[in-house]
Amino acid sequence: AQVNYIVSCLKTLRRQKLKRVELKQDVQKTFNEEVQTKMTKTAWMQGCDSWYLSADGKNYTLWPGFTVSYWLKTRKFESHKFRLS
Repeated sequence: AQVNYIVSCLKTLRRQKLKRVELKQDVQKTFNEEVQTKMTKTAWMQGCDSWYLSADGKNYTLWPGFTVSYWLKTRKFESHKFRLS
């Protein structure tokens, strides 16, 4: 899913003759908040002490949902969420 997303991004850049892509800060913030909210309901956040957790106790490594939900979220490059130049 990740590779397909990146390839889609690169195709967009090539088609539009652009060289740079940067995720918009508000998009990143919203995404991180959603992931962390969903993560609180997982077994990984129920007193688990593991390398998955950062020093602040957050899990930035795992996807807090079904694989198909990740695939759906990453199946198409959404250029409006990025600054392209």
